[in-house]
Amino acid sequence: MNSKRKVSVSFECIQEQERLETSLEAVPKQKKRFHRSSSKQNHVSKGHAQKQHQEKIPFCDDMTDKLTYKITDINLAESGRKLISMAEAEMPGVMQLKKIHGPKKPLKGVRLAGCLHVTAQTAVMIEALREMGAQIQWSCCNPLSTQDNIAAALAKAGISIYAWQGETDEEKLWCIDQTIYFPDGQPLNAILDDGCNLTRIVHEKYPHLTSGIHGSSEETTAGITKLRKLLKDKRLKIPIINVNDSVTKSKFDNNYGCGEGVIDGIKRATDVMIGGKNVVIIGYGNVGKGCAKAFSGFGARVVIIEVDPICALQATMDGHQVITMVEACKIGQIYVTATGSTNLIREEHMMEMCDMAILCNIGSGQTEIDIAWLKANAVKIENIKPQLDIYHLSNGRALIVPADGRVINLSCAHGNPSFVMSNSLSNQILAHIELFTKKGQYPVGIHTLPKILLTVHRPLGSSATNFTTEIPPSSTTIEVSFSSFTTDLSSPFTITTSASSNQSYAIPLFQTKRLPINPDIVAPDGSLVRNLLSTNGGSMAQFDLPPGMISNAVEHRNVYEIWYFLSGQGEFWRKQNDKEEVVNVDSNVCITIPVGTQFQFRTIGQKTLVAVAITMPPWPGNDEAMPRQGIWNASLTGVGNSSTMLFDFNYLFMSIIIFFTVIIF
Repeated sequence: MNSKRKVSVSFECIQEQERLETSLEAVPKQKKRFHRSSSKQNHVSKGHAQKQHQEKIPFCDDMTDKLTYKITDINLAESGRKLISMAEAEMPGVMQLKKIHGPKKPLKGVRLAGCLHVTAQTAVMIEALREMGAQIQWSCCNPLSTQDNIAAALAKAGISIYAWQGETDEEKLWCIDQTIYFPDGQPLNAILDDGCNLTRIVHEKYPHLTSGIHGSSEETTAGITKLRKLLKDKRLKIPIINVNDSVTKSKFDNNYGCGEGVIDGIKRATDVMIGGKNVVIIGYGNVGKGCAKAFSGFGARVVIIEVDPICALQATMDGHQVITMVEACKIGQIYVTATGSTNLIREEHMMEMCDMAILCNIGSGQTEIDIAWLKANAVKIENIKPQLDIYHLSNGRALIVPADGRVINLSCAHGNPSFVMSNSLSNQILAHIELFTKKGQYPVGIHTLPKILLTVHRPLGSSATNFTTEIPPSSTTIEVSFSSFTTDLSSPFTITTSASSNQSYAIPLFQTKRLPINPDIVAPDGSLVRNLLSTNGGSMAQFDLPPGMISNAVEHRNVYEIWYFLSGQGEFWRKQNDKEEVVNVDSNVCITIPVGTQFQFRTIGQKTLVAVAITMPPWPGNDEAMPRQGIWNASLTGVGNSSTMLFDFNYLFMSIIIFFTVIIF
């Protein structure tokens, strides 16, 4: 039996759960597939922005009439493609993930519905996700941020996209609604969201589909705030990966990206001089910090409004005055809201502001400035140009409001720079690989990506440095070239691609730490090493590798866990389950080795490499180390070790003390 789906576009229908199909099985499995058409119904006329409140877009009554895309003008595709190509050159992380995972198709079977700003950077991510096997349908989370030429380029490339600049609220909901079901009648099974737009609609209008969704990723602070409320109210039905709080998103995109983006947006919208102005930043989180730094760099006098005592103290330590909004509303010339919260700038503040003050927002959504009050109480609203209005108040003053109070970096400019967006969008890709390849393993809730240390291969005027990013620990990805900054992080080791495989992999679960080591840090209660340190079992093996020498390669076969304490200068190669890496030893480190690991040592320079192995249970002798083919093809006869039974704790303790003494002195 064919079941037809009616399309609803009103806010009222979003709030009530329609009586649709009662289960996923009720959705038609086989529907007619559709080809992209250049018919006029797929395009929004160029004069649409001026007539958007009078015109109605042609809504579809059922799946057989579903448009393959709806944009402004397909003829803009060529210019959009050029911008996408430029963005690719500035997004090494996304492009590296595409290169590594594209041939493997880890997202084959994913029906991904996305609701994120349609920019060149987003387009690079969309095409990477498709290369990895995902089916994609897309809408925009902000009616003002769609770049029409980018949307045209995606549509011409075969992406089902429903977005154009200047959508009404009703049209925005219609566009989101088009991404729920795919042309074959199957519903979405994954969500990539910004501001909880699509996730909220699915929970409120399509709750029967949540059981078939393996997860969603969220890009913004405002979206995570809404999702936490859903979780608290026990209304969240799917697992969420919080991309916003990933270190490589919040500390980079939110900070450096928004700092540049807010300046770009204000300059394009108003052409105002920033130097010498009093700028009020509301919120001193990662976004506020970046904005404050950027305005200070342009010569503005920056004051901060912050309710969190820690962030307020940070602002003070950074040299900014922290005041209240009651005080700030009398002195500010430019106001920037950067919290993702609601009603930060209200009637009582706006009536006190100086004439022609600029009110803008870089937090997600349209809730931080009370735009509704402005529209209802302004004696005159003067439109200067698209996305720039002046509100004349009853007190004789006027306020400049770019982008109708929406995010200024995306509404009045083109968003944050491609280079820093590579961080955020790489995390989005990794989140969906994690969710899909581990279906059922993530419970309903809000999760963050685990951290792993990566080697970065693209410097910015300096040698490559280590860089921490979020990545699933079981994923087979390591060489993600996000970017490398000039600061030396002084990590005790780096991990590089094995010369024998020309591939890079995620580090399996093991630890490498500096020496000396506090047993309470490396050996928690119940661990094998803790047992070794507190019982009469175990053994210790030590060997010295002279300069210019290479050990043979061996594989541990029997012992459960080995702790190698390394000192000197050299390299340590390990391989397990066809995954391998090289650890550069340039200081004192400790490495844990699970059973079944192949490994090999070599020295670098003029220093001897000293290795002490502690095992539990006792080392079974030379039969433990099985010869294997190593990365450096050594022909030595074995790792010389003096295997010694440790009969009591005192002997073990003294052995470790002697080892550390040799290292220090």
